[in-house]
Amino acid sequence: MASSLLFVARAWSQLIAVILLLVAGRFLNINDFGEFTLAAAVALMLNQFMGIGTYEYVIRNAGERNAPTTAFWVNVLLAIAYILIGGLIALASGKVFRSERVMVLVMLMIPLSLPAGARSVAESVLVRDGRIGQLAITSIAVESLALAVGVGGLMTGWGVYSLVASRYVQSGISAFIFLAVARWLPAIEYSKLQAREMMHLWRSMIVDRGLSYFQNYGADLLLGAFMTPAAVAIYRIGARIVALVTTIVYEPMRTINWRILSLLHARHGAIQDSTELIIGCVYLVLVGPIVLLGLTGGDLATIALGNQWHETGMAIMLLCAAALLALPQQLSEPAFGVAGAIKQLPLQRGITLLVSLGLLLALARFGPVGAAASQMVAAAISFIVTAVMQNRVLGIHPRNYLRNMAYALLAGLVAGGAAELVAHFTMTLSMRLRLPLMIVAGVAVYGVIILGLRRRPLLQVLALAGEKV
Repeated sequence: MASSLLFVARAWSQLIAVILLLVAGRFLNINDFGEFTLAAAVALMLNQFMGIGTYEYVIRNAGERNAPTTAFWVNVLLAIAYILIGGLIALASGKVFRSERVMVLVMLMIPLSLPAGARSVAESVLVRDGRIGQLAITSIAVESLALAVGVGGLMTGWGVYSLVASRYVQSGISAFIFLAVARWLPAIEYSKLQAREMMHLWRSMIVDRGLSYFQNYGADLLLGAFMTPAAVAIYRIGARIVALVTTIVYEPMRTINWRILSLLHARHGAIQDSTELIIGCVYLVLVGPIVLLGLTGGDLATIALGNQWHETGMAIMLLCAAALLALPQQLSEPAFGVAGAIKQLPLQRGITLLVSLGLLLALARFGPVGAAASQMVAAAISFIVTAVMQNRVLGIHPRNYLRNMAYALLAGLVAGGAAELVAHFTMTLSMRLRLPLMIVAGVAVYGVIILGLRRRPLLQVLALAGEKV
């Protein structure tokens, strides 16, 4: 039940993010939207690094009850460093993107590193103590409040600063709410041994997270540097719509994956079978919705935002393919981390990033569609590199999750065919009516096929997620 709630919370978080961006697309012109997108990408460069190492340490070492306090103070020190570095980055961003507003927006969002660190500790305490249901419910409440502030600001004329205010609720005020729910406050104590271990994890993971950041947001930065904020806006809307579907499953599975694999590794050391099972089941859940999104995403974006966003459709289709190919890499971190081989991750990410940046430099001049195509090719290379390293380093056999991927792709094609059939018989209806019918039919067909053919592995993952420490 708690794991299901976490999926609902992540789904709600992603849905809210997309709703807020769609509302912003209606109230802001495409250039203003692009400037905020660039500023948010730059600010995230540092804010996303909060909690790396400390979060995982607290969960992994549940017996060390004072670990959260050490984690809190480590995060405070890192946040101060990030804020100082962020000020310099903000000044540079204004020149790189030829926009003073981008610089101002980055300056406003960089300080969120400090409360983000506190929220990370509170979340790790809730996960460590098995209070995932409380974590999920709190996330839903916080994200709903952030949406209300953002939409309210847009409707009352705050412009792009409405989105900044929403971020302050989401990453700032939420820290106090999560601390209260966790019923935890930091003490005036500090373990040098724990801090060293946390920083060891930080050093092991920071390169991979940094590479992951550029893999996800490099297209935004290059489009902003070489083209206009409008091109960035089109690409980011497409990427966000795809993320609405993928992150709903990926984000909670990352948390659950760390917990499952840590538990299994502590018991008997073997995590290969469970890792293969989890990756395969994520494919079973995601492929159908992704295929349907690729078919309908462009029309959905145009209906929601207007004809100026028509180019989003092709970008969404290419990014859907990239998302499916990137899944094994995204879900590898817990397995490599639990097995003590997390230093191998930067090699995977580095190869992908080099290819991705090279392709981006070559294709960015073709706009958001060219950027999306570069991401798809990079994801395909990442898929191969990840499979090889999983096998050589961890003994994972990719063929075991590729089997479930094949079932999912077959079911996805059938579901896509069902959606197209519905579209054929409803041609007289408006697009606003036809699209929901296509999506409902496709999802229903996909669900029936997957539950009929591959119900057992899905139930196995649910059983693993429900095990007690």
